[in-house]
Amino acid sequence: AKRFPKVNFAVIGGNRDESLPNVSGYDVKQAQIAYVVGAAAAMMSKSGAISYVGGLEIPPIVNTGTEFSNGAKSINPKIKVFLNYTGDFDDVAKSKEATLAAIAQGADIHYHILNLGLRGMEQAAKDKSTKIIGSYTDRCGTDPLYIGYSITGVGYLTEYAIEQSVAGTWKAGYKPFGLAMGPKASGIAICGATPEMKTKLEAIQKDILEGKIKVLEG
Repeated sequence: AKRFPKVNFAVIGGNRDESLPNVSGYDVKQAQIAYVVGAAAAMMSKSGAISYVGGLEIPPIVNTGTEFSNGAKSINPKIKVFLNYTGDFDDVAKSKEATLAAIAQGADIHYHILNLGLRGMEQAAKDKSTKIIGSYTDRCGTDPLYIGYSITGVGYLTEYAIEQSVAGTWKAGYKPFGLAMGPKASGIAICGATPEMKTKLEAIQKDILEGKIKVLEG
């Protein structure tokens, strides 16, 4: 951005530190929806134990895991939550190992912030007959391994940046997205959710938006 000052840059997953006059930071606020996912996982867990695997152990990923745990414990204070960070979003072997370790301690539902490493979680869950709540987009009905998905609208944020640029309304600086920008930006889809579960999860999202539930940055 410093090298090309006449070019505007939109950082998907940006933060409050974006200060250059040609850079906008779009914060996806993954920790918000992770709280909701944790609540959903606690509702669906049969074993009373769930897990989360993240890649790099950096604040946004750690905060996402923390809020996943907080959301779960808001539903079941006694639930066991296993958090693991492999140090690599793409390491399949490490993700599988982390998921298997959680399964060995009773976890029956798993959540993640991974890229290629997700393949390892899938292998472990398939081998041990456990379930996954996926990230990024709603694909309910395409894979029985998945019982739900969090929605992090990376595509929506990209589209937003393009539209703002074309309209001449693009602005530099920090912009939070998350739940406040609607279901295309952030949301949750639980495959086959009961009406009661939908109502509860909607109430949790409302409480986050109204500040009744405080979540970490990320």
